[in-house]
Amino acid sequence: MRDLLQKALCSRQPPAKSSMSDISDDDLESIGTEEDVDEEEEEGDAALNAEADGEEEEIAMVVDDEEPEPMDTMDDTGAADTDDPRFQKVIWQLKYLPYSDAIEEEADQWFVRIKDGLAHAILKRSIRPDFMYWLEDLQRYLGSYSLRFTKTDHVNLIKLLYNVVTMKDCDFRLVKCSCRVLNTLLSRKELLSRNDLVLEWRPLYELYVLVSYKNLEDDGLFLLPDRLKNTIESAIIACRTYFPKESTREILNEVRPCFCIWDDAAVRGITIGSLFLNTLMDKETTAEHGAGLWFDEFWHWYEAIEVNNVMEGKLVSLFMRLARDCVGFVDWKPKYDFIISKIMRCLNLTVGTADNRVSVSGSTPVSVDYLTVWLTYLLGGEDDGIQSHLERLFKSTMSYFHPSNGGSHTSHLLSFVNKLCSSLASRLRRERYRKQKKSYHPQVPQELQLTDKQVDQFVGAVLPCVELAAFTKHDFELVPQIFRYLGHLAPWQVVPAVIDMVYSSLDALTEPHRLLQSLSCLSSIILPLVRDKDDPPSGLKRRQLQYIEDQPVKPYRIYAINLLRSVLPGIDVNDIAKSLLTFQIIGALLSLIPLVDCSNFKFDEKLTQEERELCEATAAYDEICEDLLEKMFRMLEIFKGTNHAGTTHGSQGLVQNAKYSIEEAVIRRGLGAVFRCVVSNSGESTTRIAVNKVYEFAKTSIFDSKIAADTVAELIFGAIKGDVQYAMPMFLDFLHEKLVEHITPDMYEDEEVDSTVLWYVRLIEDISRVPYELSDFRPKIDAIAELMLKCKNSHIYDRGCSVLENILLFSTSMHSNIRETRKQQFQDPNYISIQHWAEIIDKKSTNCQINWVCPGPKEYAWAMDLMNKYLYSALDRLKEPKDYKSPKDMLKDLKMVCYIVDGAAPLLPLLEGEEFVGTECSVVPKLDLDCSVAPKETKELMTPDGKNVRKTVMDVIIPLVDYLLEHKEDDTKSFKQVNHLLKQLIFNSGISKSRLSTLTNQYHFNKKIKGDPVRVSKATVATLHQEFVALQHARRLHFRWQSRFNESHFTIIKALVRLGMCDYSSVRIDAQQTLVTMVDEFPFVVHSILDDLLKYLKSDENISHEQFKGALYMLINGKGSAVCLSQSWRLLNKIWPALVMAQQSEKRSIIQLLDTTQNLVVENFESFQIKFTSWRLLNKIWPALVMAQQSEKRSIIQLLDTTQNLVVENFESFQIKFTTPYSAINTALELVKEGENCVHRSVLGVPTNEELEEAKEAEKKRNAANEELYYKLCESLYKLSNDTTLHWRHLDMAQSFLSMLIRKDQKFPDEAVLLFHRLIVHDSVKTRKMAQAILGAWMRMNKPKAIKDPLVLENVGPNNGPNAKWPIKYGIRVDNRPFLYDKQNLPNTKEKWDNIRFLRKVHHGFYTWPENVTAYNSPENVTAYNSPGEQKGVNRSYEELTQIEKDLIKNLSEEEFMNRFIGFMSLEEKKGQESFNAVQFMYYYGLFRNFNDMALAPFKKPLERLMASKKEEDQRLASEIVAGLLNGSKMWTWEKVEGMWTWLQPNLLNCLENVSSSSYPTWGTAIATVLGSCDPRSQYRLVQLLENLATRPTESSYHNTVRYYLLQAALNQGQWRVTECWNDMFRSLAPQIVQTYQNFRERIGSCIATLTYFDIPGFHVDEGIEARFKLVSLKEVLDVFDKNMGEIWDEALRPQADADAMDVDVEVESACSLAVPGIVGFSASSSTASLATQGGDDAERKRCLLALSTLLSYLQSNWNHSLLSLPQPVMALIPLLMHFENEKTDEDIKKSCAWVLQHGMSASTVAKDDIPLLLKTIETVCLRARWWKAKLTLLKFMQCIGFANYHILIEHQDSFKKIVFHLLMDTRLEVRQKASETLSGFIQCGFFTVDDKLICGFFTVDEKLINEFKQWSNNKNRLRRHAGVLALSAIVRAYPYTVPPVVPDVLMKLCRHAHELQPIQGTVKETMKEFKRTHTDMWHVHKQEFTEDQLADMTDLLVSPNYYV
Repeated sequence: MRDLLQKALCSRQPPAKSSMSDISDDDLESIGTEEDVDEEEEEGDAALNAEADGEEEEIAMVVDDEEPEPMDTMDDTGAADTDDPRFQKVIWQLKYLPYSDAIEEEADQWFVRIKDGLAHAILKRSIRPDFMYWLEDLQRYLGSYSLRFTKTDHVNLIKLLYNVVTMKDCDFRLVKCSCRVLNTLLSRKELLSRNDLVLEWRPLYELYVLVSYKNLEDDGLFLLPDRLKNTIESAIIACRTYFPKESTREILNEVRPCFCIWDDAAVRGITIGSLFLNTLMDKETTAEHGAGLWFDEFWHWYEAIEVNNVMEGKLVSLFMRLARDCVGFVDWKPKYDFIISKIMRCLNLTVGTADNRVSVSGSTPVSVDYLTVWLTYLLGGEDDGIQSHLERLFKSTMSYFHPSNGGSHTSHLLSFVNKLCSSLASRLRRERYRKQKKSYHPQVPQELQLTDKQVDQFVGAVLPCVELAAFTKHDFELVPQIFRYLGHLAPWQVVPAVIDMVYSSLDALTEPHRLLQSLSCLSSIILPLVRDKDDPPSGLKRRQLQYIEDQPVKPYRIYAINLLRSVLPGIDVNDIAKSLLTFQIIGALLSLIPLVDCSNFKFDEKLTQEERELCEATAAYDEICEDLLEKMFRMLEIFKGTNHAGTTHGSQGLVQNAKYSIEEAVIRRGLGAVFRCVVSNSGESTTRIAVNKVYEFAKTSIFDSKIAADTVAELIFGAIKGDVQYAMPMFLDFLHEKLVEHITPDMYEDEEVDSTVLWYVRLIEDISRVPYELSDFRPKIDAIAELMLKCKNSHIYDRGCSVLENILLFSTSMHSNIRETRKQQFQDPNYISIQHWAEIIDKKSTNCQINWVCPGPKEYAWAMDLMNKYLYSALDRLKEPKDYKSPKDMLKDLKMVCYIVDGAAPLLPLLEGEEFVGTECSVVPKLDLDCSVAPKETKELMTPDGKNVRKTVMDVIIPLVDYLLEHKEDDTKSFKQVNHLLKQLIFNSGISKSRLSTLTNQYHFNKKIKGDPVRVSKATVATLHQEFVALQHARRLHFRWQSRFNESHFTIIKALVRLGMCDYSSVRIDAQQTLVTMVDEFPFVVHSILDDLLKYLKSDENISHEQFKGALYMLINGKGSAVCLSQSWRLLNKIWPALVMAQQSEKRSIIQLLDTTQNLVVENFESFQIKFTSWRLLNKIWPALVMAQQSEKRSIIQLLDTTQNLVVENFESFQIKFTTPYSAINTALELVKEGENCVHRSVLGVPTNEELEEAKEAEKKRNAANEELYYKLCESLYKLSNDTTLHWRHLDMAQSFLSMLIRKDQKFPDEAVLLFHRLIVHDSVKTRKMAQAILGAWMRMNKPKAIKDPLVLENVGPNNGPNAKWPIKYGIRVDNRPFLYDKQNLPNTKEKWDNIRFLRKVHHGFYTWPENVTAYNSPENVTAYNSPGEQKGVNRSYEELTQIEKDLIKNLSEEEFMNRFIGFMSLEEKKGQESFNAVQFMYYYGLFRNFNDMALAPFKKPLERLMASKKEEDQRLASEIVAGLLNGSKMWTWEKVEGMWTWLQPNLLNCLENVSSSSYPTWGTAIATVLGSCDPRSQYRLVQLLENLATRPTESSYHNTVRYYLLQAALNQGQWRVTECWNDMFRSLAPQIVQTYQNFRERIGSCIATLTYFDIPGFHVDEGIEARFKLVSLKEVLDVFDKNMGEIWDEALRPQADADAMDVDVEVESACSLAVPGIVGFSASSSTASLATQGGDDAERKRCLLALSTLLSYLQSNWNHSLLSLPQPVMALIPLLMHFENEKTDEDIKKSCAWVLQHGMSASTVAKDDIPLLLKTIETVCLRARWWKAKLTLLKFMQCIGFANYHILIEHQDSFKKIVFHLLMDTRLEVRQKASETLSGFIQCGFFTVDDKLICGFFTVDEKLINEFKQWSNNKNRLRRHAGVLALSAIVRAYPYTVPPVVPDVLMKLCRHAHELQPIQGTVKETMKEFKRTHTDMWHVHKQEFTEDQLADMTDLLVSPNYYV
């Protein structure tokens, strides 16, 4: 229903809003463009919001990794370990914060309060707001402290949340939030065993079924939260490990009855199974209680259903988990071939030439994530597992990786390789670097763990392909990721490969892209390169460098220094992409390598020779740094005399606010980051060289360019930070001198100043950012600040304020002084820098300590002095705003206050005020804990009289807001500062959100470069550890402001409300954004500000359009969290009516805004419980929105449209009634119960019995109040919907809002139902659709209860019910025989009708029976089960109807209403696009189901007219009504059904007999809809009608086609239950196979394909089952076709006696045999035309061709439906199809044969049992084909099917080789050439392999084979000689990108034939040209494989001679 309303409404989004950003670039090591940074910041914001709000994004398909990432994604550096054995898991890095003692105490207090809060919220039955509040707090606690609680508390928390999630009728929003926290609690499976925790699976299963399969939203019963299903699936994945052992059998009993492969239920069954079945068990338990119960069964379905397997993806996920979780349980070895073949079909590969490509892909998508993890765990063991198959896979696909062959497949291949390498790294991490002792779950057995040799083999197989892909033009970004994984898996192979790549690219002047891509690969293996100091594991060899000759094989980390010098030319201002990569590489290297020269160190015996050489290489550090700095300064020189972003005048270049271009951003960030790396990680001498160079550059350079000034300032900042005591005096003195020189008193009042002044002002700003020892230079800094603040020039003044902010930030913040720690290390005389490259630390390391700089007395005094001097004087002036002479003066003071508050924020106490008393009362005291962010001795900043600074500022700013609004509303700049200040007073506690996002993104970026994906926490570099700890401090600092809400906060919110309705849009937008943030954090405040907003929606002349828009935007901003979507009935009762009554406007922006509001509610409203939470908000908001004032202004109209759209899109149904179950109360009691070893003891204790009773009563009252508010809101909207004085737009809004309130758990008001029934004939299409959807949902919720009773089954075997064991007989058995459609026993009499039991679910009984089978009682069966089973509810009389139902029937019976209704419903919406409408069908279905034949009478006459009409729209409506009628009549009494059919049958028969070509698809859908949801026997009359109609004689092929289409649509829904009907259909169609009309032939083929769809392997039919119920088999069907095609078989094949011999020895030389095509004739096997006229009768041949055409139609349809890929009967048709693919007399047959062969058969999966028949068939074509073109088709077919089934057919390569060799010597030239091409392809993919000798390290070729080809080429017989040349040519062409050792000799042999007669000469020359073309790019490498003589011979052949006179 929501979708319908969405489509009906025009969704408009509110205008984009601007936002302030205070991003700082301090210490950024991640280098990217401004666009990149902005994107990262947005992602960071989203991540932070997710953590704060408990929100997270779920993916539709969850790859449930065996050990999920930690809750905090930044906490992976050893966070899994715990220092305190009492707790489950702690973040051990927190102890390195300087206030760690306070953190411990704070964490304990916080968790105790959370425990009490959660428990008491449940015990006192306060789900909202209390439980939701504490749930969010728990999520925040987990993000801050991880699982820092005892195992007992851990288990109790999980049980509590599990009970909450599975509470019956629980609010779905609560379910979603609880699932999210539950996922986090269960993220560490190793911490809990099944002995600790057991969770019942069925409650979660029932919840999942309710949400996923009950169509709550689609049927309009409930509006669910977004992505609720995905969240529940994630919870199931997290919980299933702890399901009881018995759950496996119970789950199988639940899902097995769904395994009817043709039914959608199969997808449901396997989905539930894949989600709920637990695989994490030991082998013994798995065998008895786990996969031992289902593996063989599920594998059967995976293997037997070869194509169109709807269960494949889910089955693969199960097998993946089993292979991963219980390694070694399954012997996968016999299944390797099949698995690899399946994987090949997921790579989107194609085979063939450009104009004839065949796709080798699966018919059903399978996640590559599942496949790669599965593959990974099939590696290992004594036989290396699947490694050999994996090697063959990469061999066969190697050419697809080459850049020349890039295409759509490239992304699939690279994604596959990337995820495969990632999975292997994850497995290695699990096996080698995760603590096994702590895990309670099975691990990989020692004998199956991967060895170093096996890892090396894996990398060796993958690396050649990745090297080729390194220069691809498609999806290159995946290649560096792959190299990163491979580099950590086997650095001894990968590092030299990348080094070779880089060095070769540095010299490639003509291919600049190679350098760019090779540098990108180098950046991904920096860490393995720097750490490459050890020899490979025993038995493995290090790869030799290829590009650098005569290099000894030893560790290659010395190349880190060499590359540091070599990549410097990459800093190129003309190539920004290359510069960016170069900066990243240099920055990463410099941060990992201490630049300390140890070449003069006295070596001792402890150092190896390699280490000594490396020490000597460090002597180049200073030279490298000088070269680097020279490059950097040269890059800056380009800005000399230029301005940023274009030409400017005077000093404007330095003050522009334009955004940096990409080039400028890279230069600034790159130079700054690299320089900071140099000075922070270098010895003293190197650092001072760098500092001096910057100083000299700054002294001698002045640029009128903002980018230059910012970059130089960045370099100065880095220089001072690197060595404060040396650099600060130097720069400070210089800049102070320059400022004093240029800023003289006579300049103070100047508005414009010289660019030189601005240059020095910009440089001085960054000096104040240095966080260390700044107070030592206070006098000069104070003087500089004072001097700058005296200037009237706004730019200088702003920079002066920024200096103040920086000073205060330094004085009040804590900083980690990493440089000082390193400096002490570097000064150690025994420090050898090479031993500290990429230094590793963990929790046990001694080098984890971090040197922190904390605010001391000097800093505190400095901050106080600055605030006393500047802040309070500015505040005093702002108290009297009228005294300002100009707005600029006020703006300067406001800026001053903003900068000072921002700078001093870390030590400013949070905003204080009196306790806020809102309307929503809490039964549990809220948390009010301070978050420690500094040592205890650190003082807070207060005013001189001891008051709160933030409160003091607020007291000044709030009156200023009112003054500005009243007197200075056009002063937008001041308003901007005021809004920023109000926001910072609340939210800025020391670091901005944007800054935190930047730091977070920086950390993750650095972790990608410096992190080890294999060892993870065991190989963390020191810089990452330091960054992580600093980031923890930043996060604590940011979240400090989240304290208790007080009156000061509320005062600011009210001020923001006033600002949000200002006349100027920029002011409104800023205020509205801040307000949205406030409401998100403190949602309860809405109750207190709502009335202030709603009063501006009323019609009042004193309310301006701007105020109206501002109020409306504040109601709708925030999308899903918008005020107008508040889940409170009290608020909605105010808001929605107010929206409806909002002032009417013709202003477009207002109209759009109202539309958006409506859509927001409809699309995003969630049904929430009436008796669970407050409905007061809705009762305020929605009426107010409806009644918003009407305006003629376009903007107002657009705004109202926007508002409506917003509500439509985002409203969720929330609860009205809810009673907290005792199961949840009991688990809550367990949570607060104190055990013996309880660490976190409850403070509140257990409530008394009196308190519990009071809570119970309060819950009842709350439920009653919410119910009252719900009906009050319905009443308000109903009245507004009938208010004729309202504008149509407001009526539409009221009706839309009212439609959102229908719900399954509450009776919808009768008057509202009548309203929508009247609206069903409204003039508006949107309104009619909405009304019909609402009525359909209402009738579904009020449908009469149909009586079901248990069904007693007879003859059920022990293996076809619950607890069945595989093998299970599925098919037609004695126990399901009674439920088949039996034409001899149909319920065609009253007695039969009254005694039959209809089984609606078609899939039941085919496989196994459910434990409890129920079926509808017959309408009048009064004897069933000794109880009155009559379906009285369904067959009520008029007197038994309720009043509202009588009114509906009365309305329908009115002729005028019905005529209007039919007229509107039959209107054509889109010409020629009429289709069956499911929503309208549901409405008619509801009518006839609820009111039986009482609803039929009004429809009879209109329906007769509609069925007789020829109009497409009338036919569509008739089909919908008839479908609803037939579906609704299933439970009618015999008399009613008989009467209905007596009237309907002749009308329907006449209609279907004459149905038009545009209408029959609609009737087909209607018939399928009817049969798709019932027992076929209940609609036997419809089936009989369609069968009779299909068999009626007619001369029209169109009528035949349509009639069988309708019958096919009906029978297809009956599936296996209507086998008798299928057989009868086939018997009627078989004589018509030879059909002259194409359309009917296609329908016959489709019908036959559908009936053979059910012929699957293992389909069982019990003995004794009548023959009429046995399905026609595929073989029987094709035998019928075969009988009709006898003559054309003779055309295709010669008799066996005339077949060619396989070993041909041509002794006779024939000119014809070697002729060029088209010159000579043909032999017996080489005809040039179809043998259509060779004997036989033309009429008979035509008849056979018609049968063939029908067969082809069948085959084409078969591939769209069949579950078998290439069954044997179809395989036998291959010779016929190959012959007629070249048919000349019938183009349609030719195309159809080509399609079937190429896209159907050739890419099919071949079962192993079918291989002998396939080979025999291929040989038959080879030896008996009458036409040489069939042989060409055969060779194409062999190429495709050989590659598609590479791993299955590889054992039969000799048979393929035999056929190819035979065709190489065919007498037809075209056949020989195609055979050569096929041979080349097979060699290239490695299919033709005999021995194990390697060529070029990858492909293998049989040497004997080559020698035989050489003998052929020397044969005197020209045909055999040409065959030999073609074979040698095939070998050459098989290696288009390499030159293996065999190729030079083969080429020389070919050269000797270059001057022979044609076609040998042509073959040789073409081969040489192709070789030259494919090897030109890398010829400088390839030519090294040839001798000088060989090169000369090739040159002579390829280069034409030149003649000079």
